[in-house]
Amino acid sequence: MATHEIFILGVNTIPDASGDVFQQPYSILDTGPPAIDPLVLVFNDSGAKDGVRGAFQVPQNYVGTAKLNVYWNSSNTTAARDAVFDLSYLARSAGEDMGAAATDTTDTVTSLDSTTAFALNKATMTLTAGDFTAGDIVTFELFRDGVEAADDLALALMVFVVTFEYADA
Repeated sequence: MATHEIFILGVNTIPDASGDVFQQPYSILDTGPPAIDPLVLVFNDSGAKDGVRGAFQVPQNYVGTAKLNVYWNSSNTTAARDAVFDLSYLARSAGEDMGAAATDTTDTVTSLDSTTAFALNKATMTLTAGDFTAGDIVTFELFRDGVEAADDLALALMVFVVTFEYADA
């Protein structure tokens, strides 16, 4: 058995209508300048619950141990601060209703930011493995939950990659 990660952000990912989540070149916030300037997903500190929506397919070799990983950073240098991420999702196999009114589940993780500006952080949520079946189409909402008191990072944060991690047979 091996563990794999697949990227879940892509062309079918769209920010919500708040205007507080958007894509931009990394160098706009990290004026270092970085050697390579990728496009990042910026979550402003709005004090609200802001995020993105998208979809991905569960790989055909999926057998379990589902996790979601968010790779992110910020310009924080003052004190260790937390960011809170929420994930809601709906996993459906062929023939199942994609327009269901409720999600399968909602998961939350609080992730501690480094006090080193622009150091990479990894937030990991352990998901309910039984919610997923190989080949499922998963629609999701990933939010920075600025309403949560635990989110005390009073800065924008930048998301580089969001992955679905799983074990194969």
